[in-house]
Amino acid sequence: LSAGSVNYLEFFTRVATQWKKRPPSFRIPGGWVQLFGMAEEIRCRLTGAEPLVTRHSAAMTVRNFRYDTSKATRLLNIHYRSLDETIGRCCTEYAEHVNGNK
Repeated sequence: LSAGSVNYLEFFTRVATQWKKRPPSFRIPGGWVQLFGMAEEIRCRLTGAEPLVTRHSAAMTVRNFRYDTSKATRLLNIHYRSLDETIGRCCTEYAEHVNGNK
């Protein structure tokens, strides 16, 4: 969780920047994303591999979600980290614990 609210393009651009990688350069239409999710599930059923994208995760990329954290902030005195700080922390954890085990 963080204090930020951005679309997927902005999110993945920030993650790419954190990893010093090239950010996304084009948008894939929602129908193509759904089709890729379905094809990926079929491929994984045949090969036994883990899917990179599922129909469900593909569907989530074309929807907008907004959450209001004002009640938690007001009643529980919760303060969220900035989105950039959260992304930096997650990338560091990934690099240390997940990527480092390969």
